[in-house]
Amino acid sequence: MSDTMEEQAKHAFPSYCDRLRAKDPAAWQWLMGHFEERVKPWLFQKVGALPKGYNMARQDFVEEVFAQATYKFYDLFQNGHFETLADLRGLMFRVTEFAVKEGYQKVKRDQKLYFSDEIAPESMNDMNAEAQAEKRKQEALEIVRAFIRQLPRKDQDILGLYLDGLSFQTIALRTGLTESNCRKRKQRALEQVKHLFFSRLHWIAALVHALGGLPLQ
Repeated sequence: MSDTMEEQAKHAFPSYCDRLRAKDPAAWQWLMGHFEERVKPWLFQKVGALPKGYNMARQDFVEEVFAQATYKFYDLFQNGHFETLADLRGLMFRVTEFAVKEGYQKVKRDQKLYFSDEIAPESMNDMNAEAQAEKRKQEALEIVRAFIRQLPRKDQDILGLYLDGLSFQTIALRTGLTESNCRKRKQRALEQVKHLFFSRLHWIAALVHALGGLPLQ
């Protein structure tokens, strides 16, 4: 299937792009894997060693930036015009580069990373009004929480507290786990929720709006 999908993405791009717009899970899974192979190695090189004072491992920083870039890519894809796979890849590189800069700039006193939903003006492409975006975000959060309830109880607690905007220090105190363990379990839980969404064709859009304005720590 992956070989067939790659052939379509490279040699029958209009049909492949139609599948993406139709939220075909196989098409999106292949594209995300393609970005993992092409964009993430570049991201590791670009990030390098984190500045002193960052209470975050380089691997975690890269994963959070890549995830945020993926959500923003999906948002911009909806209204974009693309003629080749290289166009999609180029957009992902640009969004990822912006997410790295934003991540560095948004380190707060409590060492949490905050990402906004803002993209450079030339990339906005008529984004929805703030009130509409907030409504979509809240609706999507309800969808996300429904899938969270299918996780093991401890993972439900961690991810629920994370979605409420609590720091990992607070989550650790409430769950009796270490901050590092909470971070790892949060990431695994997000991956599980993502796969549940894939099976129902909704996970990307919902995660974009549910997590786009929350602290990624």
